[in-house]
Order: sequence, then structure tokens, then C-alpha cells
Amino acid sequence: MFISPRCDELVDAEKQLTVHDAPIVLTIHFKRFTALGRKLCHRVDYGEQLSLHTATSKGRKCPSYSLYAVICHLGVSQVPATISRLSNMAMGSGMR
Repeated sequence: MFISPRCDELVDAEKQLTVHDAPIVLTIHFKRFTALGRKLCHRVDYGEQLSLHTATSKGRKCPSYSLYAVICHLGVSQVPATISRLSNMAMGSGMR
């Protein structure tokens, strides 16, 4: 809900962000916490390819990305992160 500056009433609203100039290398960092700061423990599925066609500004180049690596850590600073390159994941030794 949003208070419209035109009619000064509560109305339904939708917000959308788009990418105007996409980077050559894209890094995505999932913050897997609730609004209360609790860790989300459910599985996150992702593909090996990512296209920004639905998130790119109209008339701009639409890049596609290939997954290179996944970094997984338990959230405790003393626990080292697990880094798996996609080639290792394909051979069964990576994170699932």
C-alpha cells in the first residue's frame, strides 16, 4: 500500500527496478535472513544460466550470464567458506 501524492489516498502500488547498464561480470549475494534477522534454512535452487531480459531497461542490451562458482558459508566468522567452481560441481564434488 502507498499514499498517492496525486489523490492523497492509500492505493495499491508496485515498485520495479531495472538494470540500465549491466556489468560484464555479475556477482549475486543472497542475504538469506528474515526481517527479524533469523537465518532462512530452505534450499535455494538456481540454474547454470541467467538472463536479465526481464530486468533490463527498455532499449538496452540484454546480457546473459553463466554460473562460474558458488560460495557457501555457515555464517560464523570462524568457519571457512566452501567455494565450488562449476566444473567441480558437475563432477559431483561441489555444493548442492
